[in-house]
Amino acid sequence: MATQPHFFTLQNGLKVYTQTHPSIKTLTLHAWVFVGSAHENPGNNGISHFLEHMLFRGNQKLGNSVEMSLAMERLGGEMNAATSFDATEYWLECHKDYFETALKNFALFLRYPSFDQLETERGIVLEEIKNDYNDKNTLIDIDQIAAKALWPNHPMGLSISGTVKTLEKISLLELQDWYKRYYLPKNMILGISGNFDPLAAEAILTAHLGDLDGGQRFSYKPVEEELVPQNQITWVNDPDNQYNLQWSFLLSPLCSRMRLMLQLIGRILDDGSSSRLQRFIREERGLVYDISANHSFFDSGATLSLNATVGKEHLFELMEALTQLITRGLKEGFFAEELELAKLRLQTSLDCYCDSAEGQLHEKVALELYPSYLGLEQIGPVIKGITLEELNDLAGLLLGNDRCALVLIGPAPKDEERLRLETLLKPWLMAP
Repeated sequence: MATQPHFFTLQNGLKVYTQTHPSIKTLTLHAWVFVGSAHENPGNNGISHFLEHMLFRGNQKLGNSVEMSLAMERLGGEMNAATSFDATEYWLECHKDYFETALKNFALFLRYPSFDQLETERGIVLEEIKNDYNDKNTLIDIDQIAAKALWPNHPMGLSISGTVKTLEKISLLELQDWYKRYYLPKNMILGISGNFDPLAAEAILTAHLGDLDGGQRFSYKPVEEELVPQNQITWVNDPDNQYNLQWSFLLSPLCSRMRLMLQLIGRILDDGSSSRLQRFIREERGLVYDISANHSFFDSGATLSLNATVGKEHLFELMEALTQLITRGLKEGFFAEELELAKLRLQTSLDCYCDSAEGQLHEKVALELYPSYLGLEQIGPVIKGITLEELNDLAGLLLGNDRCALVLIGPAPKDEERLRLETLLKPWLMAP
């Protein structure tokens, strides 16, 4: 049985969450830095992601990129990282027997990047960016296109990886300045899970990070409503593929109860073969192989997106089925048995995730990382208390208005096809 999390803050403001478990051999170290594409601007877009890559390009204390990787591999593990719109996360997973060395190396990794081989890594990131384009140099990353449609003038609409144009311009000095601005104790959170001594962890981190200047916690520009009529339907010509579509619905403002309600709506729509999208679109009508409902949260709101891949011959049949499914849901509402099943599956998913020290750590740190998040002790009672009436009210607010955008990537449409789709979506379109 895992112990209660131990939490401490270094004198410079660095917060550290630890979750111990005496019976496991895996040790996992995390660092969350509050910087991502939403902190950028069109001129330096992609710098946060580029910086994430550069931290793996050598270290003043751990050696060049190969030597540093070998130092981590000798702990029986490996390091990885990911950048999102609002944060950059690094993690190291290794064997518990190497706890002291692992934590020391992790701290050195974060503190002493050498910024070596800049042009080599720039080339790697440029190749990564090119994966988002087809052979005609057309952007086909549907998440990027949808974000730009929803937030055309806000950094939320920027690409996480940046563009070829911006990446080619980012200098070594700009990367170093970005690092110095954001990679400071008050703008970071560390997490440790596994079988280890929290007091020893505090001593190691104090020794290697305790003398850093604290800095400050950074947030990004408040997200304001930017959706305009001309962005509500975006066709992207990719003639050699099926249609990839994403229909995104905006919800703001957002509170903690609404956050859980949105997750329940997502599960009613897409969680197992009995859920509405899977049952009516895939299982009964056979229109698609892949269809899903996904939610994403930001400081002041959220999105719910319906995603599918479909052949050209079934595009309009799919869109008609989706609009019918939504219209029926708005008219009749969700049913009590659907809500109860969604509650059961959401709570079960949370309970099973928290069986591990890693899951318990993430749930504690989530209070720091995510907007409108509730603690473990609060989530269960709130889920139980959500009523069918309030869930249907929120579904109506989310799915029954014109704060939405549809992106279709595939063969270029004819004029009559554009008009047909606009007519089908008229209830969800803003007045021109």
